[in-house]
Amino acid sequence: MKRILLTITITAALGITMSCSKDDGLFGSKSIKGTIAEEYMDGSNALYWGEGATLGLFKGTTANEKFSLSSGSGSRNGVFKSDGGETNGNAIDGSVAIVPYNSGNSVSTSEGIATIKMTVPETITFSEAGIYDAGVCPLVAVSNDKKCNSFSFVAPLGGVSVKLTGEVAITRVEITAKGGEIINGNLSVKADKDGVRSIEMTGGTSTTVIECKAGIQLTKVAKDFVVFLPYGVYSEGFSIKVQSADGALNFINVDGPQKITKARILNISRQQFVVYSDINASSSERANCYMVTAGGGYYFDATVKGNGQSGIHPTFKDQSATLSPVGAKLLWEEVNGLITGVSYENGKIYFACSGKDGNALIGATDAEGNVIWSWNIWSTSAPADLTLGDWIFMDRNLGAKSIDDHGLYFQWGRKDPFSSIIDFDSGKGAGKYHPVEGGPSDNENVKNTISYSVAHPDTYLRASSRNNDWLLEAPQRYLWGVNFEADGLAAHAPMKTIYDPCPAGYSVSTAAALAAGLSAGATNNGSYLTLFNGQLKVPASGFLYSGGYGWYNQDGFCGLWSCSTSWGNTENAFRLRGTDDAYDNYDRATGHPVRCVRISQ
Repeated sequence: MKRILLTITITAALGITMSCSKDDGLFGSKSIKGTIAEEYMDGSNALYWGEGATLGLFKGTTANEKFSLSSGSGSRNGVFKSDGGETNGNAIDGSVAIVPYNSGNSVSTSEGIATIKMTVPETITFSEAGIYDAGVCPLVAVSNDKKCNSFSFVAPLGGVSVKLTGEVAITRVEITAKGGEIINGNLSVKADKDGVRSIEMTGGTSTTVIECKAGIQLTKVAKDFVVFLPYGVYSEGFSIKVQSADGALNFINVDGPQKITKARILNISRQQFVVYSDINASSSERANCYMVTAGGGYYFDATVKGNGQSGIHPTFKDQSATLSPVGAKLLWEEVNGLITGVSYENGKIYFACSGKDGNALIGATDAEGNVIWSWNIWSTSAPADLTLGDWIFMDRNLGAKSIDDHGLYFQWGRKDPFSSIIDFDSGKGAGKYHPVEGGPSDNENVKNTISYSVAHPDTYLRASSRNNDWLLEAPQRYLWGVNFEADGLAAHAPMKTIYDPCPAGYSVSTAAALAAGLSAGATNNGSYLTLFNGQLKVPASGFLYSGGYGWYNQDGFCGLWSCSTSWGNTENAFRLRGTDDAYDNYDRATGHPVRCVRISQ
């Protein structure tokens, strides 16, 4: 009995979906009643008639007439009045109805199945969020009655809804299928009296735009913005760009695969519209590292390498400081959820930071997704400046969460850090890894170059078998701005280069500064070293071993790189060696923390 009842219920529902009924006494020959028969999964996303909705009535392949909504806006039941046409006052004569009306629409019918040619626009207009003008979502109705004046419409598409809250007015929403699937263009629908049988979309694009006229004001109560698109699986999900009336942008990433179901809405989780600010607003200087001291939305200039043209050392010769990205992506983060919403737009990289302590690496990419430059985002409480002798030191290592944290590790001369929170691996296994390349053989030596290091900022480069350095090519001596043999230990202020890893206004400390700290009084307590007679604390860090990968003597070694190459050995650089309160020169493929000194305000 239950099975019979279910069959009856389904049959009845299908009959309602595409049925036609006559009511000449109420509507007369120049009016059509239109009912949207199919509600969406979430009742708040039901499709309603909107102001200006239009209907085309077809008999055979020809549109008899255009009808416009005269009553019922904001509801699922509307009355459409004729705009004039081929009927010329005669009785309505048609069996297929399409919303919205378009003079380019066409219909062919064979054995009760209508093939309906429609257009899904690339740009649609919303006047009010939460009420979706049926004109932006194609609807169809098929009847066996050749003279029908009351239609029940169904949607041949599914939808994606983003729910937004905030305090701004939204003027534009763009949704893009990241896998390149077509979501607008020429739509062919096969339907009969029982509903939609199949669809095919051709000739369109993978991005649809919602224009919101004068702007839709957001509030604390979420408002919905919906794009209707073909049902099916979207391999890489969706990217959504939202713009406010004052030009602020937000980016929402929905990873794939995502399944869109016919006549159902995929609801994206509620999103707070974040107002993004310039991460470097207090300075015109650019850098390879940007500090974030509070959670929020930020952007930075992604068209400049490091500190720009001023960072091009004369020995770099033909290098350029200009970048032309087409995208951006998060390469790694120490804390899950530290960085979200990484996007590129008009020369800027946008991201949101949770405000948790930690580091992340964001890369600018070319059209193929290859990294062309990258930046360290350092989320931390604001470091203090300590004036010690002739230098102003940061109170902590670069990337550190506090003065007691060892921070990040750098191969000498490279701008991009390595985190001890992330394991090292040759590309195997799951989880977070710094890949390892280069070094042991001539075949791998070809990766020991500046260009490879820039394109693979998260990859540790083993020391080359040729020179025991991560780098084989020139220029080698000025990557961080000081050549010890040319400039001497007395060099106080290096030229900050495009490869310097410190934030704007700072550079890696000089050899002279570290040597002065030792001379002013150094004490090694095992877990940390103090310089300048106890005023500057250097926590035990160990180091990243140059001959392979992995951490060495991490608990007992208090070391720092300087910005200076060493004397007498072209593959070494000057470092603080904290095991015996001294300094020496060491393999530049080794990973050490760095301490930044201020060079400008």
